[in-house]
Amino acid sequence: MSNKTTSYAEIEEKQLRDKFAVSALEILLSNKTYKNAVGEINGKAIAERAYQIADAMLKARKEVKP
Repeated sequence: MSNKTTSYAEIEEKQLRDKFAVSALEILLSNKTYKNAVGEINGKAIAERAYQIADAMLKARKEVKP
């Protein structure tokens, strides 16, 4: 069992990352790039890309000052 506690900010960032990934996923699912010749979706590739986009969004969010 780990003694490390997760801060509220860490939990909030993980939830935001998931929300960003879901938003990206909706767009990616409509893109034929992630479908093979018979129309099947490459789930692993599309999930990885959605989280790459979410990570980029989080990074930009930290770099851009309001």
